[in-house]
Parts: sequence; C-alpha cells; structure tokens
Amino acid sequence: MEVNQQFWNDKKVVITGHSGFKGAWLSLILKQLNSKIYGYSLSPIKQSIFDLCNIESIYESSNYFDLNIEENYRKFENSLFEIEPDIVIHFAAQSLVIDSYKNPRNTIDTNLNLSFNLLNSINKIDSIKNLLITTTDKVYKYSDRNNTENSELGGEDFYSASKASLELIVNAFIKSQKRDNLNIATTRSGNVLGGGDKNNNRLVPDILRSIENEKNIKLRNPDSVRPWQHVIDPLRGYLLLIQYLQSNNISGSWNFSPDSNNEKTVMEITKLLLSEFPNYSKNIIVESSPYKESDILRIDSGKAFNDFSWKCKINTEEAINLISEWEKNKNSNIYEISKKQIEKYI
Repeated sequence: MEVNQQFWNDKKVVITGHSGFKGAWLSLILKQLNSKIYGYSLSPIKQSIFDLCNIESIYESSNYFDLNIEENYRKFENSLFEIEPDIVIHFAAQSLVIDSYKNPRNTIDTNLNLSFNLLNSINKIDSIKNLLITTTDKVYKYSDRNNTENSELGGEDFYSASKASLELIVNAFIKSQKRDNLNIATTRSGNVLGGGDKNNNRLVPDILRSIENEKNIKLRNPDSVRPWQHVIDPLRGYLLLIQYLQSNNISGSWNFSPDSNNEKTVMEITKLLLSEFPNYSKNIIVESSPYKESDILRIDSGKAFNDFSWKCKINTEEAINLISEWEKNKNSNIYEISKKQIEKYI
C-alpha cells in the first residue's frame, strides 16, 4: 500500500501542534499531496524547520495560541465547525519526559484533558471521518520487551503515564461514545530524527547545538537504546493508516518502529552524528541525571505491516546523513532541500 495522491487531493486536514517538528514535516508532505491544511499550535521555535521553511505560508490558516486556555479552545472548536474538515491529526502535546517531571500538571492538562476535549468536539462534527492521535512508544509497562499493541500499558513518569492514560481514554471513547461514521486511531512511534528539530532535552538537537557553539556534548544515558527512525517514516505510516481507516471503517492503535536490527544506543547515535562534522574538537561528557528514564524501548510494528504494508525505509545511518545535509544547508534554500528529501523518499 502506498500514499494515494487522489485520496489526499483537496482533503481538508486540521493539524494540532502543526508548528512542532512532526507537524512541520507533515505539512510539507501534505502540501505535495495538494491537501488543504489548517493549523493550531503554540508559536514556532526560532530556527526550527517550521520557521526556516516559512511553512506558515502553505497553510489555509495558521493559528497560534494555547489550547489549554478555555477561551482559545472555544475559538478552536468554533473554527472546526466553520472549516468542516475531513481529517484531524492531533500532535499537540507536552512531549518531553524531563519537562513532565518539572511540570506534571501541564503535562496532564495537555496530554489528557485537551485530548479528551478534542474527542468530544470532533464527535459533534459529521464532516470529520478520521481522527489520528499520536501517543508514544513509552506507553508500555515493560519497555524492554518487544511490545505489540496488546501489551500491558503503564508509565513511571508523568509523560509516559499521561500517554498510557490517554490510550485508555481513547479506547473507552471508541467503545462508548464514538459516532458510527468516525474512525479514531492512536499511534505509538519510536524516537524520531530529522532536520530542523530544535526542542530542548532531545539528543540530536542538543548535540547539534553543542557542535554549533563549540561546547562539550553532555549525555545523560549513553547506553540507552531507542527505536530511532527518520521522521518521514512514521509520517508516511500515519497517512497510510488514515487511508486504511477510511477503507475499512475501523478504529484502534498501531505501533510504528524500525526493525530490531536498526537499534542503536545514545552513544552510537552521537558518534554517527559527529562523523558528519569532523572539525568538531570538543569532548563527550557523561553526566548523571536526577530523572529516571527507561534504559531500553522496543515496540513491534507487525500490525502496521500486516494491515497496510508499512515498514521503515530509512536506516539510522541514512537518517543521520539526511540530518547532516539539512543542517549544513539551513542558511540557504532549506525549503527546497526539505522538499527534495521528501521527494527522494517517495
């Protein structure tokens, strides 16, 4: 199964969190598919892909406000009734484990309460046939196992717990409240890599900032293993999943992760990235962290492969090469570079 240009042509797609890393890359893909896109999020981070590629210009409307504020949420809900979208993709979230330790209430408000409000709003708008909500690979209780969508959920930090709780709430909503002509999917994907990610406390952006500012690289958990994947891979999976939902009138959860032979530790990713910047001469320093994070994360994407033939196309080394190309050209025509990376992938 491949992304169907005809399916996406002229589709009205609302993206929450559109100015974030995944939202920005998805916007570029949907633009190439000739979809009409509408965005709602906090203001974009300076020097991010959204900022440098002027992605706002490809939107039918691009709105920046905090959806946790009731007045803003009502404004958002009213606009959904006016737009009458076909599809909603919900990226808006507090997505950082360390930030969830520092501000658990904001994590719970954003990841749980906002998402529940969204479910209720979308259920009232008949034009919306498909809703995709992103959670995380961190929703599983035993993170080091090869978790399938039926594995036990859990979470020992507020981020993981909020996303695991969201999975339960969405499932309950599907079973008890969802209208018949609405399909709802949650997606659990591994750690995404790509050009233009400027978030703090993420491995690749932190390394790139250290390289750019000639600072030592500080690693918290060098031996931790994550399911690293280039951001375009799961985004393609989300588009295929929405097509699958539409064709089969189905709801549920799907994992998106690379094969186990593509596993890399934090230190291995660091060294791969440094090989792209041979002039960097500072040191790698390992620091202890007061925050507990899982040593190993693994999930099984067999369901996505069986249902719509999805699997990662880009291995870790290729992902690092794409990031290097992006970062080294970010002060030139980076919009064209980003488009070419998508076109080459497709």
